Amino acid sequence: METEVVIDVLCPSCRSPVAPTAEICPKCGAMLGGSTSTWMPPSDNRAALQSLLDHRGLLLLVLFGATAGLGLPLLWKSRVFSRSAKILLSIALCVYTALIFYLFWRVMSWSLASIRDSLG
Repeated sequence: METEVVIDVLCPSCRSPVAPTAEICPKCGAMLGGSTSTWMPPSDNRAALQSLLDHRGLLLLVLFGATAGLGLPLLWKSRVFSRSAKILLSIALCVYTALIFYLFWRVMSWSLASIRDSLG
């Protein structure tokens, strides 16, 4: 009598069980095996978000162009930066956000002064 050995294979991206012969994770859409030349669209929104977070240039554009300090969780969920790079980018992003708030305050102060001068 032969006994069948079942080996549990986990997706390296989302840690869900997958078939040993699967090339793509059915839950997150991550490539599991050899070839990365064939791309399959992700099966859910989490996989799509993770693929965007793993694009270094796009993530930096979003952080410094749109979200500023509010984007720190996006940076820390990304897998393309090392821990030390994330720390340095977090510091830079906090300084950048403070600079944006300072410049906003300066423009608003100047605008208010100009309005007072014109009324008064």
